[in-house]
Amino acid sequence: MKRLDWIVLGVCILCLYAVIQIRLGCFWNFGSIENADAVNSIIEGLSYSYIAAYFFYLLTVFLPSRRRRKKIFPIIKERVHEIGIRNIHSILLEFGRGTQLGSDYRDVQHTEEIMRSKNWDSEVPMFKKYDGVSITHFRYADVQCRTIQDRIADIIIRYSEVLTEDEITALEKFSKNQYFTLSLSLSSHPTMQVNSGIDSLIEAFIKMQKEFIDVECLFGIES
Repeated sequence: MKRLDWIVLGVCILCLYAVIQIRLGCFWNFGSIENADAVNSIIEGLSYSYIAAYFFYLLTVFLPSRRRRKKIFPIIKERVHEIGIRNIHSILLEFGRGTQLGSDYRDVQHTEEIMRSKNWDSEVPMFKKYDGVSITHFRYADVQCRTIQDRIADIIIRYSEVLTEDEITALEKFSKNQYFTLSLSLSSHPTMQVNSGIDSLIEAFIKMQKEFIDVECLFGIES
């Protein structure tokens, strides 16, 4: 349930409580209030109206939305998981060239050990074909990062009606990860910044891995 749904439910419970108390004669029914009956009558009428409106909301909005989420959520989970097995996986393989780095983007500890033990001082930017254009592997990582951001934006826009506020916030936060900014910087001057910026890049990449794992856990994606 979204936060607004909880608020609406809370108000409905208060209205139901008010009706019960008024019917029992113990709600705002004080001798010092001359128009207590009139006040009670107004509150009772408003409460009945709100409760009726709430049940109408349940039948026409909330329950259909829940059914839609149940139907679509597996697709959302698959699209989120694809970011890991395609894009993050690709970045991992690209920067792991020449090492024993595996392809499991969830193995954060192994990734950090391998990336920190790699001899980046002698690293010569390799070239790769992407859409027919030769680019360094830093640029390749930047393209993957932009693809990740585009995929996340598409998920949020396409499925905003069924995503919870926590899910949307987690996706938006991940799309603004520091690694994406550093990747763009290094892709512009890979040979100049590889020595001075690689430690920051590794730290940001590890942080990105951890945050994406948290996102997957939020969506119920198991390893």
